[in-house]
Amino acid sequence: MDNAYQWVPFYEALADKLLVYSDKRDETPQLIRKARQGYAN
Repeated sequence: MDNAYQWVPFYEALADKLLVYSDKRDETPQLIRKARQGYAN
């Protein structure tokens, strides 16, 4: 795979996971913020 597109599988997997929350739009931003806190450093 070309180095320029190594991020594609990550975002495809993320999109698949977010589909579970498509009917829970109020919860989704909170979940993303919570997950991001683990990578803040």
